[in-house]
Amino acid sequence: MKVTIFAFAAMIITTAFVFINSAIISDMTEELTDELSSIPESIEYEEAYREAEESFLQMRKYMNLTISHDALLNVESSFAELMGAIAANDEGSLIITKSRLIGEISHLRRLSGINLDSIL
Repeated sequence: MKVTIFAFAAMIITTAFVFINSAIISDMTEELTDELSSIPESIEYEEAYREAEESFLQMRKYMNLTISHDALLNVESSFAELMGAIAANDEGSLIITKSRLIGEISHLRRLSGINLDSIL
């Protein structure tokens, strides 16, 4: 009987942690998406893009616990490409890369959610 109670309690605690983690990562990705979306698509806003990258790097420390390394690496690569477009004064590439970056961050939100994609 004690084993059954322990197993049931462990299942409830694990499920609670999964839901809490999903909510925290969802909030982080939403915050980052909003931050990026609010920055005008212009090379003049390099500092704002650097601050968004720093925000991601801070959030990444927590996200590393439950999100795959490959998914996080894709976001980092997009930030690097974004900074490269700014350094090259290429606003066309900046617009494309920013759009892709927002899509990859949205993908992180889907991966951390409670859905069939994240389970399989």
